[in-house]
Amino acid sequence: MASHRNRILRSTLALAGVAGVAAAAFVLWPRGTPAFQDELSPAASTPSLAVPAFYPTLLPDRQQMSVPAVTPAAEVLSEFNLEKLAAVGRFGGGWPAAADFSPDGSLLALASARGVEVFRTDEWRVQTVFPTDTPVLAVLFSPGGEWLAAGRQDGKVVVLDTVSWKIILRLAWHSRPVHGLAFSGWSGAGSQPAYLASGSEEGSVVVWDISSGIARHKFENPLLGYWGYGIRSLAFSADDSVLVTGGDQGYLSRWDLATGEELPRLQTQFGLLFGVAFSPDGARLASACGDGTVQIWDWDTEEPLALLPGHAYGAWSVAWSVDGKRLATSSGDGMVKLWDAETATLERESAAAFTKIDSLRYSPDGARLAAVSIGERALILDARSLSVTREFLDFTGGLRSAAFYPSGEWAAISGENGLTYLWNLSGGEVIPLGGIRPASKADVAAVFSPRGEILAVADGLAGILRIYDLAELSPRSETRVPGVRAVAFSPDGGILAAGGNGELTVIDTASGKIRILKVGSRITGLTFVAGSEASSLRLAVAMEDGSIRLWDPAAPEKTPQVFSDGGGSPVWCVAGAGTLLAAGDDRGDIRIWDTSSGQLLRTVSGYMGSIFSLALAPDGSLLAAGGIHGSIRFWSMNRGRLLRTVPAHNGWVNGLAFSPDGRHLMSAGSDGSAIVWGVPG
Repeated sequence: MASHRNRILRSTLALAGVAGVAAAAFVLWPRGTPAFQDELSPAASTPSLAVPAFYPTLLPDRQQMSVPAVTPAAEVLSEFNLEKLAAVGRFGGGWPAAADFSPDGSLLALASARGVEVFRTDEWRVQTVFPTDTPVLAVLFSPGGEWLAAGRQDGKVVVLDTVSWKIILRLAWHSRPVHGLAFSGWSGAGSQPAYLASGSEEGSVVVWDISSGIARHKFENPLLGYWGYGIRSLAFSADDSVLVTGGDQGYLSRWDLATGEELPRLQTQFGLLFGVAFSPDGARLASACGDGTVQIWDWDTEEPLALLPGHAYGAWSVAWSVDGKRLATSSGDGMVKLWDAETATLERESAAAFTKIDSLRYSPDGARLAAVSIGERALILDARSLSVTREFLDFTGGLRSAAFYPSGEWAAISGENGLTYLWNLSGGEVIPLGGIRPASKADVAAVFSPRGEILAVADGLAGILRIYDLAELSPRSETRVPGVRAVAFSPDGGILAAGGNGELTVIDTASGKIRILKVGSRITGLTFVAGSEASSLRLAVAMEDGSIRLWDPAAPEKTPQVFSDGGGSPVWCVAGAGTLLAAGDDRGDIRIWDTSSGQLLRTVSGYMGSIFSLALAPDGSLLAAGGIHGSIRFWSMNRGRLLRTVPAHNGWVNGLAFSPDGRHLMSAGSDGSAIVWGVPG
């Protein structure tokens, strides 16, 4: 790390811009310069900017994460080597969805938008990663620990062998996401078969025979799934004769597994049934209801024993302690409550998350609780005090933007949870910047200044543009920009532009002078491009009404040049390189202009869905586009031809950025991960 402090990195910067929803920065760089070289030689024909060595002072109260370092790419990305493109680095485990302990407590399986990650609980190191092409929403170990089941967003269920970690079964029946899983009490001995039950959002339940992979029962109730939640939780009785499911109508369904018939229902309170769980001895059943109550039932008499109230925004999950004396419950406001199950009295409560906790599991020794707020946070709690003992920081909400530091050695990634992550690509350190909050769909973006001394972070939820001093990681200023969505620095760093709800804010970074222009429509993208006159600079502004206009940043009050007058499909992102300007819209079309002549060069179609992010290679030869389908498409700018489509994220591609030397491309996705792409050596 000390070597970083001694580096003096110099850069050639011809252009900096911002792309779309993610507002990712793009910079021009001499072709062929390695991203992790100690000294970078600027081209003789272009002025250079001194970029300081960047190793920020780590504040005492700031956590530092560790991720694998990025492999330096062997070649500059071009239309001739895209067939060798591969992921060379990754940040983020995806947004979390559910967790479960193995029966012996040695493992914790954590389901996420990227797949399933299994941790050793003694050192909390990763034992295995099972990636998938769709988010995993439910995960469950079998009673003997020999299998791990995973319910997927596409309605499929896979079963893994926990020795080889290979798939032994692929179960397909459901048409919508699977949230509920339950294993029968099979212990691995005797002739009793092993069953796995799965429940889906459309209200269907399937009981699978694990030995054959054949569906033994299929339960479909037209009343279930009415509100779109469907089956969130299910449980086998102690003797495996009955399967209990909760649904959208405020009652518990009980299915006789010998006959396949539905038994008389247990009527709960008013609301959706989100969680069900049997006590370890099978004598009691707990159910969590959307009306904020938790009901404890006597299973033999079918009579309610206790009603536990007080869960704001609904009760979502229930978990019994190993001895059955306590019941842990969670609610829609992120509270975890610990109850004496015998007396139905509240012992303790704690605010563990910002929103609902969907998954709550006791460790086999009863000492810990795994709590997951889907799309938000994954935590380990002390089972008695309910204090947080571990937080899985790399499991976040969606990511919105990606940007490279001018030297190419660091990256900034902005998340929907309010944090901006500073990632040392060569060392693997990650420093979260900002304050954590509930993940949202609000627009966020982060971009480095070309001189490398400050970081601009746009927070659309708060409507604030924050400027951080990178040397000390301290906030320098805050500017109110309502609904701020996009941010961009001029090539020399002297001008900072930000756009939001119908306003363009232009800031002189030296004097701090601010000018605000009313533009009539919501600004969705900003980038600086070359103008029609020699050495001139223009600020390209894309808007939700479909218009694209070029302002003179030195005199923004002048009438802008109009490239598109609006009235068309919303434009979500723009990217610039030299005199090239690319814009992606809601229909999946990309239009490319020459800003020196104002001529529309070509229109590229075929993405078949909204385009949220664009990036132009530093030399202008490649165009990368990402959007609603989760893939990245590469076009040749010389030939106007689609070169390759790369599956990238289990969700939207919100941000794209080429590294300054053109050797890497970084993508940020709504699945909570950022990927660095390159050509491995």
